[in-house]
Amino acid sequence: MNLIIQQISKNFGNVCFQILDETNSQVGAINVTAKDLQLNTITSVSAYGRGLTLHWMPGIKAFFDNPYRRLTLRPFGMYSISGDLGEGRVFRRFVKRNFLIRYFQQTMVLNNGLYKVYSASFGKQGSKSAVYRNDVRIANIYKGYKVIDDVHSFTLEILDTNYILDSLAILAHLYLTVYHSVNQTTKGVQVSDITTKDEYILERVR
Repeated sequence: MNLIIQQISKNFGNVCFQILDETNSQVGAINVTAKDLQLNTITSVSAYGRGLTLHWMPGIKAFFDNPYRRLTLRPFGMYSISGDLGEGRVFRRFVKRNFLIRYFQQTMVLNNGLYKVYSASFGKQGSKSAVYRNDVRIANIYKGYKVIDDVHSFTLEILDTNYILDSLAILAHLYLTVYHSVNQTTKGVQVSDITTKDEYILERVR
């Protein structure tokens, strides 16, 4: 099944997305509430009657209050998660595959699962992020290469309907850490023509 996550409003860091199913009916929402500019945000994610809340964690707190040191000693963009799936964290971590190849990976620990995201860009074909839970792919996130007036949209392909809310939490964190900004008065067209060359990442995303 596919869900469309479409931004419908923005106001100095406060952002609202509606979540539409394949019949174009609204089944949920993502609401970003920015406090003290973009650094301090609270984000609610809801779908099909269930919900989660993501709370931004300052870098110092994320460093010292880090129960996932086996995964990373220096998490970036960490948010705590609470709600209908229990408590957890979502963050970015630095992955070193070998001496030369390193990359940042979006990671989440929630709902008795370890979630890893592999993202690749394909120029004018846009980008694709593959979401894995315990090494099994559960969803794909698609985004076009063009953004108009800083208004964003995503397509979420659900491969396992048991993990819809989990996948939406990943998508919300992707938006928060890559695309969200306070300066939302931006007008015009922004394009990204980056193409991923790393065969390991491409193999995980295809």
